Amino acid sequence: MTYVYSILLSLLLTLIIELTVSCLFGINKREDILLILAANILTNPAVVTASFVLKRTIYASVYYWQIPFEAAVVIVECLLYRKFGKSIKRPLAYSAAANAISYSAGVLISFIF
Repeated sequence: MTYVYSILLSLLLTLIIELTVSCLFGINKREDILLILAANILTNPAVVTASFVLKRTIYASVYYWQIPFEAAVVIVECLLYRKFGKSIKRPLAYSAAANAISYSAGVLISFIF
């Protein structure tokens, strides 16, 4: 799978999953949906790129750096949602749940394909 394809597929799946999770959290204001889109467009390609580079340069398990990357994403997104969110009542819970679900789905999909 090429780098660009990986980024686009990862971002698309992440957006679908995280917007679905946002519905479960009652996040329904247009501004918050756009914020979630923007936060993921900011964080997802950065993590996918860093992981892509590290996977090819460091011969260690991806999980050594993926967990800290995902934790950083949860923190960055939580801070964005806390500062700019209108209807995001529990930004840390939402960010952690959305990222855990989207990451788990990505791992599952990578095992299947």
